[in-house]
Amino acid sequence: MDKDLIIHYFLQNPTLHQLNARLVNNNQANIISIIDMISAELGIGIDIDVLAPKEGGLRDILRLKPKTTADRWIVSAAFFAVILPILVSLIVHFLTQDKELTTLQKEYYKAKLEEIKQDKQINETQQKEIDKLKQRVDNLETTETAVKIKRKRSAIYIQMNDNTQITSFALEEYITNKETEILGKVDKKDFCRFIDKQERIVDIDEDATIEIISPVLNNSKYKWRGNYNNEVIEFSMRDKEFKNKIFSEDLQFGSNNILSAKLEIRKDVDEYGNEKISSYAVIEVFGTELKDGYIEMPKTTRRRTMQNQMDLFSFNDDK
Repeated sequence: MDKDLIIHYFLQNPTLHQLNARLVNNNQANIISIIDMISAELGIGIDIDVLAPKEGGLRDILRLKPKTTADRWIVSAAFFAVILPILVSLIVHFLTQDKELTTLQKEYYKAKLEEIKQDKQINETQQKEIDKLKQRVDNLETTETAVKIKRKRSAIYIQMNDNTQITSFALEEYITNKETEILGKVDKKDFCRFIDKQERIVDIDEDATIEIISPVLNNSKYKWRGNYNNEVIEFSMRDKEFKNKIFSEDLQFGSNNILSAKLEIRKDVDEYGNEKISSYAVIEVFGTELKDGYIEMPKTTRRRTMQNQMDLFSFNDDK
């Protein structure tokens, strides 16, 4: 039931069977992470063993096998005989193809899963889980997991592209004890197609609540400090109207006050394809909780008034 996946680096000098250790280790970590993400998205328990590398360029071997936990809903050997090749096919697709799965591929996967339901060992509950799995396979490329996988894939290809020894990258499987078959291969000239040009990610929290620890009450470039989602953060204050109200002493503001705001969260992607938050910035303050109660910012009041008027006109038009 186990399935071996061979990571093969083709090198400039085919007689030299060595490669930068950090590159190999980082890529292996990223590929294992991608396998974990795909199997988790599909709801399949997979363990991964690392086998001794073999020569021929440089080969790394990962052995995929079913988890042995007793509470798994999947108990059929027939299931894993089908799902492991599908899982490997999806891994190869994400790592060596820069296009989406075709309808034909998805239909093939679902047809293979449908065959398992004919196994007499499969009970009604397991049949329902297989139907859910078919839907997960169909939706895989539209999930947030797929976005994260592509970031990790980008990290893999960035490192290989910078290495002068590597000429191609391939994923293979054994067809005999010694012979292998290439499942997917990318030549170095095409590495750039898998490198994500967007190295910085920007998320927006449209309704952030920040408890202020230390405000900046002058026109300096120091950052504010506050508690956001139970974590102390430093952030820039970019709302000029709010800052002007503080500087003009029109708004008595200090620590322990609470901001309701739009918060920008910038993230970088590290060499492992993981997101790391690099900075926070308050784009707009909607209001603040003071001793005298909640004070709404003028622009928020203006926006709300305009929206109410538009809603009123819309209501009258519907009559």
